[in-house]
Amino acid sequence: MSGNVIIKDERLDGCISSANSWLSAHLKTLGSFPKDLGCLALVPLVLVGGSQLLSLLLSHKFLGIVSQLVYWFSSSVELFVDWTSLGTSSNKAVLGSLLLALALMQPVFLTLKKLLDSQRTPTYLLDLALFKPDDSCKVTKDEYVERAKKTGFLLESSIEFQKKVLDHSALGDETYAPPSMLSYPIDVSQAASDKDADIAMFGVVDQIFAAGIVKPEDVGILVVTCSLFCPVPSLASRVVNRYKLREDIEAYSLGGMGCSTGVLSISLCRDLLKVNRNTHALAVNLEVVSGQQGYRGNKRRSMMVTNCIFRWGAAAILLSNKPSKRILLS
Repeated sequence: MSGNVIIKDERLDGCISSANSWLSAHLKTLGSFPKDLGCLALVPLVLVGGSQLLSLLLSHKFLGIVSQLVYWFSSSVELFVDWTSLGTSSNKAVLGSLLLALALMQPVFLTLKKLLDSQRTPTYLLDLALFKPDDSCKVTKDEYVERAKKTGFLLESSIEFQKKVLDHSALGDETYAPPSMLSYPIDVSQAASDKDADIAMFGVVDQIFAAGIVKPEDVGILVVTCSLFCPVPSLASRVVNRYKLREDIEAYSLGGMGCSTGVLSISLCRDLLKVNRNTHALAVNLEVVSGQQGYRGNKRRSMMVTNCIFRWGAAAILLSNKPSKRILLS
């Protein structure tokens, strides 16, 4: 669609019309004052009104409403300029007139701001699913150290360093490792990494759709994140193909950003829901340190930290901007 879209709001038109009539009626009853003092009275008025108008312009993008605001403000300033040419008056009348004008503008702008705020699109959290692997995939810290020794490619100094990292971390003895890491020898193939990711990712998405809140064709936005495993085709494309999601879906895959990808996925969904009306967004966050992603060197200790604290898990979050979904939040 080309061209500017003008948004008409009858409530806003009525508010502006009433404000102009009210302001004009009060100002004409106050008398007149010297022209040199009229300019002095106009300066703070323009500063206060202009600052509030700028705030509205920066926080809202409704072209029609903005154009009406600009017209109202310019006509009000023109009214004040005409008022300054009415004749002579006392300084007390000038000050009283200025204070009245400022007092009249404040509730008008507050009313307009409230009308604009009512048009914002909220984001609703509809469902949350977590992935819980089988108990056979549990790995204690001692088991991790023993498995690291059996790999054969880690020096004793590297194993001791990773043991210290585990001891000072917040990890317990009930974390989970993917099957490729638990096999002996460790499976470093691409197929094994794909399987590890699919088990976690599809496990949480299955829970979301099994709840019956939405159907796959109702999802218009998909964001999949994984810090370490970023294959091609992307993880998002796997979800789209498996669940036959709609062809016009907005799908994104985020990776390589550590634990912050989870927060970024929710932020991205929220921003996309602001511009895509009446739809649902699905955020899938997973992490998988499979045999292919594990660091098998001894020189870079910073890479060894990944082996220690990253494990296997996933979560799916269903969001919506449909007001009809508010009942689900009780």
